[in-house]
Amino acid sequence: MKVNSQKIACQEKGSAATAKYGITGSQGKMDSSLIDLVFRSDKRKNLLIFLNSGPKNIDEIRDELDVTATSILPQIKKLIDNDLIVQEDRMYKLTVLGEFITKKVNPLLSALEVVEINNRYWTDHDLNSIPRHLLERISELVDCTVVEPDLNHIYEPSQKIIDNMANAKQVSTFASYFNPAYLPLIC
Repeated sequence: MKVNSQKIACQEKGSAATAKYGITGSQGKMDSSLIDLVFRSDKRKNLLIFLNSGPKNIDEIRDELDVTATSILPQIKKLIDNDLIVQEDRMYKLTVLGEFITKKVNPLLSALEVVEINNRYWTDHDLNSIPRHLLERISELVDCTVVEPDLNHIYEPSQKIIDNMANAKQVSTFASYFNPAYLPLIC
C-alpha cells in the first residue's frame, strides 16, 4: 500500500501508524508487523480464512479449526487489536480491512499450495513461455494433477487423460507437444 496520503499520514503520526497497519515508509519498505500477524500463525491465518464465509461463534471456530478456546482466544485478541476482526454479540466477524486482506491472502495461499504440491514440476520447467495472464491465475490449479506420459508409449494417448476428458463438461488443455491422437478428443 503506497499511497501519498498514507505516506504523509505516517510521516506526521510517526511509526505508530506504520507499525499498526504495515504501511510503507519513506524508503518504500513494507513493515512486516501485519504480514507477521497474518502469516506467522496458522491459527490466525486459518481463522481469517474461516471467517471469510461469515460471522462465527467461538464453538464453531473451535470445532472447525480443531483448537481449544484457550489456544484461540489470544489469537482472536491479536486480530481484534489490529482491526481485522470484531466481536458482536458472541459472534466474531471480519472487519472491512479483514475482508480486504483475506480476499488477497486466499489466492496467494492457493498459488503457494499449487507450487508446493508439484514443486518438481514448477522448478524443472521454464515458466517464461507461459503467458503472464495465465501464470497470474496459477491459484486456480489447486485441484489439478500433473499427468506425465509413459515414455515407452509417448505417442499413445494417456488413458487417464482420455477418461477425464470423456467425463468432463468442459475441457481446457495446455500442452507443450502435439500428439495427433489427441485431435479427435478435442474436436
